[in-house]
Amino acid sequence: EYNYPIVAAVEAELADEDFDLTDKKIDITKLTPVPKRVGICIPATNFALQQTQGKALSIINQQMPLAVQRVLNKWMFQTTAIKDGCSGCFAAPAISKTFTAALPTFSDLMGLAGDVYASGIVEMSTACFVMGAKMFYALKAKPKDDGSGIFIIDDNNRIGGIPVFVTEYIGAVVS
Repeated sequence: EYNYPIVAAVEAELADEDFDLTDKKIDITKLTPVPKRVGICIPATNFALQQTQGKALSIINQQMPLAVQRVLNKWMFQTTAIKDGCSGCFAAPAISKTFTAALPTFSDLMGLAGDVYASGIVEMSTACFVMGAKMFYALKAKPKDDGSGIFIIDDNNRIGGIPVFVTEYIGAVVS
């Protein structure tokens, strides 16, 4: 049985030389996944495969891994469960923010990142902004500020150094 440990942060204390330190407890819990099976079945007859000179088989072999990719992205990024017990990290996000304008500013986005990191999440290289293509291209065309010629999403597809992941399974945000 796979278990993923969740370890709470422990903080040291400052004390004079003649002062006893207090004992600290490391809270360790676990996250136990519930296994799910992801699969696909595409029936094809030998006659159909031979008649198309292998082109049908090539299409099937190309589409099968893409189908698995699609369902995993849907599972991870949709804001609702795709099946009982199958909801991703955006179904009940720990931090949620609504921007006043239809298109957030660079400052809005950096404020969101600050809120996430201020909640105790350790800043790591695995963080990213997740958005749909319409929001992505709108931010790619929106200047960071007046006159600089620098856009919110830079040429490396990052916002303030944080990568941007584009998927339509997160839902449209920009109208």
